[in-house]
Amino acid sequence: MNILISSALLFCILAAALWPEAGGVVRLDCRPYGPVCSKVLDPVCGTNFKTYDNTCELCKAQRENPRISMRTKGDCRKPYLIPENFRR
Repeated sequence: MNILISSALLFCILAAALWPEAGGVVRLDCRPYGPVCSKVLDPVCGTNFKTYDNTCELCKAQRENPRISMRTKGDCRKPYLIPENFRR
């Protein structure tokens, strides 16, 4: 019984950590974008946790993989890394 409760608790913690931020996935309308994108830098974060230069670039990726969508506007957050010289 303890293993079942521990497993359920672990699942809930992992689900909460990996769940998209409030607002969830942003619906994309890729109809205005063609195969060539401008070089305008307006970063967006994909649901694959990759930062794209702009919405057009994300739409290009979505045409190749329909499971990709926009997670948030702006860069994807990078995990905080502790520099080697600060590790014990």
